[in-house]
Amino acid sequence: KSMQEMIDKAKPIAEFLKDDEVIGVDKKGKLSVLFDILNEIEDEVAQELLTQDIAETFGLSGHAVSSKIRKKRRTFKKETEDTEPSKTEHFTEERDILLLIINNQSLYKKVAQEIDLSYFLTGKYREIYKIMSEHIEDMDNIPALISKIDNDGIRDLLTELSMSDSPTQTIDDILIALKTRKFYTNLKAINAEILNDPTNMELHAKKKEIKKELLKINKKVVRKTLY
Repeated sequence: KSMQEMIDKAKPIAEFLKDDEVIGVDKKGKLSVLFDILNEIEDEVAQELLTQDIAETFGLSGHAVSSKIRKKRRTFKKETEDTEPSKTEHFTEERDILLLIINNQSLYKKVAQEIDLSYFLTGKYREIYKIMSEHIEDMDNIPALISKIDNDGIRDLLTELSMSDSPTQTIDDILIALKTRKFYTNLKAINAEILNDPTNMELHAKKKEIKKELLKINKKVVRKTLY
């Protein structure tokens, strides 16, 4: 068998642990291992996928799994708040895409062709991208762009971004992350609507289109969300 075939046939980690009889731990212990893994995951999409996987595999509600994770995180924060700075930055891919554009203005055209403001879930980053879009002629002169901003917070943030290093990720990797998160968020919203209106065929058609888009972006990441 090829390595790819082995990867494709591999069990999801939650199912693997549930079926495993070698490590010698009970259901509670296996869940504890999975919760620890969840706490280590930074990517929100991957975290949500594993949350669903755990819930379905062990017959738990998604809310129960998510609540357990939050409790563990609060405990961890309490134990480390005196020695480590709290992590308040979310959706780092939004910041990264802005940094890439600031450091290489020629990338703006590619970004603008693939995403719009709706892909930015953080207000401050959405506002900066909006300003960039409206003043693209000033992108090669960031100080001039900054001088046109009235909001002190946004002006200070753009100043800080202009002095920051460009991220190590490629433009394609960051766009994939933004698109995956966007479509996955849309999929969750559609699923919620379908629960309230299960016979609405228009909603089912929208869900089908979202799943197609997700598959185009990253088949492996979203494979377990499709059914």
